[in-house]
Order: sequence, then C-alpha cells, then structure tokens
Amino acid sequence: MALPLGVIKANTIQFEPPLPTWKQESIDALGMGILNKIILVFPNRFWDEHMDLFGALVDPSSPCFMFWNLYQTTKLPVLSAFVSGQAALDMAMHTDEELVNGAVKVLMRIFANVSPFPQPIEYFVTRWEDQPNIKGSYSFIGKNATNMDYDRLAETCFERMFWAGEATCKDYPATVPGTVP
Repeated sequence: MALPLGVIKANTIQFEPPLPTWKQESIDALGMGILNKIILVFPNRFWDEHMDLFGALVDPSSPCFMFWNLYQTTKLPVLSAFVSGQAALDMAMHTDEELVNGAVKVLMRIFANVSPFPQPIEYFVTRWEDQPNIKGSYSFIGKNATNMDYDRLAETCFERMFWAGEATCKDYPATVPGTVP
C-alpha cells in the first residue's frame, strides 16, 4: 500500500480489521510536514543563470525567502519559491495572486537594480495540504518518534498488506528515492 502518510493520519481510510497497535503508534508518532512552492515563469531571466539557490532575510510576514533557479534544468526563466512550516499553513488565507505578488516583491528587493522589473507571465502555486488524496508534503520524525517508526511503518501487516512510500524509509525520508521500497 502506498498511501501518503497525511491521508493515513487523517483517518480518511478506515482499516477493517483495525491496524495493529504497533503500526498505528508509528503512524501517530511520525509527523506530516508541508513544503509548498510558488513557481514563477518570467518573460526573461534577470538573475545569474549559475546561481542555483538564492534568498533574502525579509519581513517575517513574507512566506518567500528562498528561490530555486530552474533555468539550468528547463532553459526557461523559471524560479520556484519554497514556502514551509507555518508560512505554508498560512497560505490558506491568501489567494494565488496575493502569494505571487508577495514573491515578486521579495525578488524586487533582491534584484533592486533590475528596472523595469518583469512580472511573471505564468505561475503555479502548490497547496499539498489541501489535496484530499495527499494532505501534506513529507514525513518527519515527530516529537515522540524515532527512526524505528519508519521501519515499523514499512513492515507488512496481516501477512499480505505491504507498505511503501517515503514515510517507510528511514534512510531517505521526505525524498523521491525514499518512495521506492
């Protein structure tokens, strides 16, 4: 079974018979985090193409402070802003347009010498926690968890229910390689 941990933790699926206690305890112990992205496509590149990641310490009310340069991969003028933690949760209070405008304001501060400053021609905002079949971005070791909870989550139960996904891999949790058993 390869369901996102967020879906399992939300009790979206009812198991009959109930999961063994040891399995449920590991599900409860592991946390589910959020890392959203604001992906911006510009008409032209105004940043150094070799700068992979850049950011700014900005107003604490701004969720965007780290930007990933996707130009080397896509050969398109694309930046991806990372939004995590409480800022990712707070995204629910804002429209996509407000979030994009906020990200552009941060970029304008970083690249104050660029004039006129280009506006994105396209954008995409992820909201992983709102997706009913996902409910989060990645697992993490919660306050009462250990790395053994990843191992327990990976263990077969009922002799035929196999588990897979990034929350079953203590060596590579929260990664795509961790999704492969």
